[in-house]
Amino acid sequence: GAGVIAVHDHADLIADGINPIPSLGPRLLPLKRPDGRPIYEPEYPALAADTARYAGQPVAVVIAETRAQARDAAELVEVEYDPAKACIDTATAHLGDAAAVWPDCPDNVCFQVQMGDRHGVDKALAAAAHVTRLRIPVSRVCTNAMEPRAALAEWDGDWLTIWKTSRAVHAVDRVNLARVLALPEEQVRVICTTMGGG
Repeated sequence: GAGVIAVHDHADLIADGINPIPSLGPRLLPLKRPDGRPIYEPEYPALAADTARYAGQPVAVVIAETRAQARDAAELVEVEYDPAKACIDTATAHLGDAAAVWPDCPDNVCFQVQMGDRHGVDKALAAAAHVTRLRIPVSRVCTNAMEPRAALAEWDGDWLTIWKTSRAVHAVDRVNLARVLALPEEQVRVICTTMGGG
C-alpha cells in the first residue's frame, strides 16, 4: 500500500541475521532443573516463528512512512492459527497432562531453586508448638514499569546508540542487543535516560 516501506516476518529476521532474544537468568544465577541439568532456555524470537505461544505475540512488523499507513497495512496481514491446548495454570503446569509450552521441555519446568538450611528448618518445625502448612502458587506476573516501554535507536554506520529506560545498560541491554543484532559489543552504546526505581 501507499507509504509502506517493508513488511517482515520471522523468516525475514533470520535471513537478515537477527538472532533470538537471549534469556537473562543464567547470567544472574547458576540455575538448574530438578534433575541437575542446566536451566531450560527457550529461544525468544522477536517475531513468532511456527508457533504463537501467547495471545498478542507479534508475528509480523510493518514499516511505513507514517503511523497511519503502518496501521492500515498491518490490518491487511493475514495469519492462520491452528488452535492448541493451552497451559495457563502455574500450579499444575508441571503435571503430566498439562500442555507443553515448548515441545523440548515437556514438563514445563524451566528451573527450580531451593535455598536455606533444610536441617535447621526441620529441627525448628519439630520443636514448634504449632505448625501450619500451606501451598502458595504464583500466578503469571509481569513487570509494570511507570516509564513508557520505548527506546530510540540511531545507527551511524559504525555505532548503534540506544536511549531507553533501563537500569542494566551494560550487563543486560548492551550484551543482549549485540547478541541479537550480531554486532561486536564495542559497537553498541546504551544510554539510560531519567527513570524511576526498580
